[in-house]
Amino acid sequence: MAVSNHHATANDGAGNGSAGNHDLTLRPEYIPNFISDPSYVRILDTTLREGEQAPGASMTTEQKLAVARLLSNLCVDVIDAGFPRSSPESFNSSKAIASEVGCQPVKGA
Repeated sequence: MAVSNHHATANDGAGNGSAGNHDLTLRPEYIPNFISDPSYVRILDTTLREGEQAPGASMTTEQKLAVARLLSNLCVDVIDAGFPRSSPESFNSSKAIASEVGCQPVKGA
């Protein structure tokens, strides 16, 4: 399940602008398989999906939400939240991430 962020403003985790006070709202609109600005690089992160593929690795829903919030604050465009059909726990984690992080950046996470 992929969750995408359409636009974001960088912050320090407390809702304040980062050291450079970068306004990232000029990112191109998210359209699957299309980027209107040829100089823009779209970031897709698979940490939540691939991280649990390592033997003995697992995260709780709260841990996954914390990682998703941080990825959103880093302005990652697409977060691959995992395999919702693999288990009820994975479904609930993916649903929580989509509900909380969704298509908007997390403020003050």
